[in-house]
Parts: sequence; C-alpha cells; structure tokens
Amino acid sequence: MTLLEQSKKYQYLAMTFDEIQFPSPTISHLIGSNDGLNWIDLKQYDFGWRDPSLAKYQDYWYVCYTGGIARTKDWETFESLGAPLEATGCYTWAPEWVIDAQGWHLIYAQNQPNTDDQTFNLYVVDFDPDSGRVKDGTKQPVNVDYVQGNPIDPNVNIINGQYYLWVREKPLELHLYRANELLGPYEPIATNFLDIQKGLADEGPEMIQIDGQWILFSDPWGGWIPKRRLYYSKAIDNDLTNWSTMQPIEGLSFMPRHFGIVEQFAAVVKSMNSLVADLNTAINQNETKFNSIKNVLNDTSLTESIGIVDSGYLDRSLYLQLVSLFPRLNKKLASVAQLAKTAGVTDANGYPYVAPSLSVPTGLAIDDVYLGIINENFSMISQFLDQIEQRIV
Repeated sequence: MTLLEQSKKYQYLAMTFDEIQFPSPTISHLIGSNDGLNWIDLKQYDFGWRDPSLAKYQDYWYVCYTGGIARTKDWETFESLGAPLEATGCYTWAPEWVIDAQGWHLIYAQNQPNTDDQTFNLYVVDFDPDSGRVKDGTKQPVNVDYVQGNPIDPNVNIINGQYYLWVREKPLELHLYRANELLGPYEPIATNFLDIQKGLADEGPEMIQIDGQWILFSDPWGGWIPKRRLYYSKAIDNDLTNWSTMQPIEGLSFMPRHFGIVEQFAAVVKSMNSLVADLNTAINQNETKFNSIKNVLNDTSLTESIGIVDSGYLDRSLYLQLVSLFPRLNKKLASVAQLAKTAGVTDANGYPYVAPSLSVPTGLAIDDVYLGIINENFSMISQFLDQIEQRIV
C-alpha cells in the first residue's frame, strides 16, 4: 500500500514536527487520525518544517510552513514553491491557509525590517492554487484590536459567515478575535483560556470542529508541561468563550508540536450521507402528510383525523416541524460546502462550492406557492449534492 493510499484511510491528516533541540534540528511527520485526538505516525521525513499548514486542491496537497511553500501528490516527494512570503531583514513565521468565497489566501506573521522579534503584525496575501504562486501586489495588513500585541501563529475559521482568529500574543498568551472580513477589523472575544493556561506559555493555536465539537489544539510548555507538545481543549457546550482543561493528544512516540490539521474527502462524503439520510427522512415524513392532506381536501369529514385545523391548512406541530427543518438543513449544507473547501473540492471552474439558501415556508395554507417552495428546496439540495459527488468520485 502506498503512503497516499494509507493516508486516505484517516478522516484527519496533519503535518507536525518533532523539535529535537531548539531551534534545530527538527523532524517533520505526517500523521493520521479518525477522531482528531488519537494519532498514528504515517511518515517521518528527512527534513524539518516548522509550523506547517495543509490544504487540498485537486490532486495536490499544499503545505506552507515557516520558511516556504511546497506541494505534493503522494506525500513522498515534494515540489518546492520557494519562499514568496519572506522579506529582507524580516522574520516571517507560521503562515496558514485560509480558503473562503473569494478564493485562497495565506495569513502570516512578519516583523518590521531589521528589528527584533517583538514587532510582529499579521498580513494576508492571495494565492493561486493552479499555478502555485502568490499573487503579486496582494499583501495587506490585518486590522486587529489586540489585547497585548506582537501576534504570531494566526489561525482562522469561518463560522456563519464571520471570521474567527486565534493568535499567540506577548507574553505567550492565546487570544480570540472576530470580524466580518478576513482583513478585519477584528474585535477581541473574552474567553477563559488564560485560566486554562494556568500561567503556562502557549502558542500554535489550531481550532477545528470534530463531529460537531469545537476543539482547540495548542503547544504549551513550562510548569507541569516541561517539554513542548500538542494539547487540546474542548469548547464546553460549543461556547468558544468557555474551554475545558487541556489534555495531550495520544498515540505518537515523539513530541508533536504546532501542526496543520485538515479533514479529508471521507468527511465530505460522511457529511453528505448524513444529510441525504436526514433529507430522506424529512421527505418521507412530510410527503406522506402532504399527500394525505391533498387527498382529503374535498372531504372535510376527514380533516380532523389528520390534524388539519381547516380544509387546506397545516396543524401547528407540522407547521413548526417544517419551519425548523429548513434552517437546520441550511446549516448542514453550509457545513458540507465548508468541508468541500477544506478538502480542496471545487467546481469545474476551480471555484469553491457555495451552499444553496433554502427558503422557509411560513404560511399555514397548503397552496401551489407553498408546495412550490418545498419542491424547489429539495431540488436545490439534490443538485448541490450531485455536483459535489461528481467531483469527488
């Protein structure tokens, strides 16, 4: 079995590094997991890339890291794409991929020229995954209202159309921010994570949703963690302001540090299958009721037995069921679209998929308009899933 075939067995892939000694040597590893918390070492490399981030595009896996960008089709051999983020007299640290409706971007930390490592700011450039090149003239600063300042190790998640940014700031603290645009302005979100750190130094934040649960990975050390390695914390009740006590990831014989984690194609298929199952259940439940209603519209003596208040109207329970169904399905469709972007699944023109927006029928009368909304919703869902499925088969 090739390394590529072996890697496809895991729902989550990550690249990390083992820091033998600070600041070098380091050794890169490819690791896999099916729950994001317990990992297996798939490959130890003969190089050491610090702070890697992964993204998938067609047959390529792209890796950006402190010092450069590379891509691979098989996880065995890598094509170097140079170090386009570097600037004379500057430190350039921990770039990360961000893929949104506008395309591919890199967000990274860079200090002021010919200064020490206490003058960092965040920047964004646009990236073309077809050519493997940073787009000229696209470098822009990120506008953040920092709690402490001097940010490094940016990590961005897009949740309900908003950008959530984790960074490490002086003095080695993790802070969370939110904005409506990738470039900001970002406002701070107060969390309990400084209490979770308990005075430890921490860096390398990586937040990802695993089976509906938000998980924050980070790279703490000091005190009761004498050697740097990856730990995770769970958002209690999925509240991003309230985090659980940190626990170490398990399964590896070395000490993994700051990593880039992605969910693979299998996760897209899994989410699609779950969505299809929900849809089939909803269709079966609601079409049965609709057909029953339509069959007895002219027989008022039967309307009471199926819950119709008056001929041609829905009872309250069915009304509430339908009103809540489509917002839930909108969230599932958005989740599928985001997973597709993360896994590098694009449409035939190379653009990220955008989930359809389902209409919510609000009336009680079962007329042609009402049934038309229902049928159009199911049609949009079917077309959306078919398009993605054709691209990942």
